[in-house]
Amino acid sequence: MSVFPPFAEGPVPAGPTRHLPPVGQYGGRDVHEITLGTAEGPEARILTWGAVIRDLTIPVGPGHRQGVVLGFDRFADYPVHSPYFGAVVGRYANRISGGGFRLGGTWHALDRNEGSDVSLHGGSDGFSSRVWDVLDLSPDSVTLGLISPDGDQGFPGRLSVQCRYSLVGRATLRVEFRAQATLETVVNLSQHSYFNLDGSSAIDGHSLRVWSDTHTEVGPDLIPTGRVLPVAGTDLDLRRARLLSDPGLCGALDQNFVLRRRGPARLQRAARLISPLSGLRLTVLTTKPGLQVYDGHLIRLSVPGLRGQIYGARAGLCLETQFFPDSPNQPGFPPARLAAGDIYDHVTDYVFDRPAAAKSGP
Repeated sequence: MSVFPPFAEGPVPAGPTRHLPPVGQYGGRDVHEITLGTAEGPEARILTWGAVIRDLTIPVGPGHRQGVVLGFDRFADYPVHSPYFGAVVGRYANRISGGGFRLGGTWHALDRNEGSDVSLHGGSDGFSSRVWDVLDLSPDSVTLGLISPDGDQGFPGRLSVQCRYSLVGRATLRVEFRAQATLETVVNLSQHSYFNLDGSSAIDGHSLRVWSDTHTEVGPDLIPTGRVLPVAGTDLDLRRARLLSDPGLCGALDQNFVLRRRGPARLQRAARLISPLSGLRLTVLTTKPGLQVYDGHLIRLSVPGLRGQIYGARAGLCLETQFFPDSPNQPGFPPARLAAGDIYDHVTDYVFDRPAAAKSGP
């Protein structure tokens, strides 16, 4: 994989963005937008706020590009209206219950931003609302970094984080995370884009397959019970592709799937999303053991999104590669612990292709 810059020990001086006009400000810092790609291939637009993938377009025919993620045309709409559109979520993606966790005999109380005792996506001031530094930039990749101090949102250890976005091959967006802490801590970073492969008002016409035989059972509060159950015979059986309009899926899908790990390959298949309308197919490969599938049923926005669209319920689908929710409190789950000085390493590829002609559209 890629060679990352050394972890920073302090503030990063102004570098590759110094000649880019800011698109806004947040917390007294300029926010920049970086464009990756060429006219012939995919194009990604990345914000330094939240390390957000603001837009991602894929060529689908002569002179035509298809936008495949939800976002906003104006930066000012992100801090006010965004339900994590395209953001990097952390220090711990997904939910931690009980108000915190115990690590090495010490209780760590976390910022609780969902109900009375749940920390979601790292707390109310998580990585998704920070201005990241640009550490390295080329025409087809950008490396962003931030420093999370010891005690940030209740998490132990000073954490140095890097996220690299790269356009690889014909139509692959690669997301690579690295992190290193000064004290033992927990880390679970994820990319939170909402995908819609044809620009429809809802994803109901898409089909989804997940390479998973089991899922982590949750209660009504979406907190895992600790049990890992088969998907066979349930509405969560996505071992074969199913339309998202299927009555068993259409409604309120927000579930972690336990991914199969077969063979020695570091990157293994997690999911495949297909739009018959545009003919686009998205295959997700990852090094992580879990995949959160969220159908965006809570989206209700009063401001326009990209290209003037108004996003409502199920406007996009999240495919979040991750450790399991609430792993710090679930001894039977893969541990999300990071020892002091060790390197957190996480890679996910989003591979786009168009294997067959679309039934309609460009």
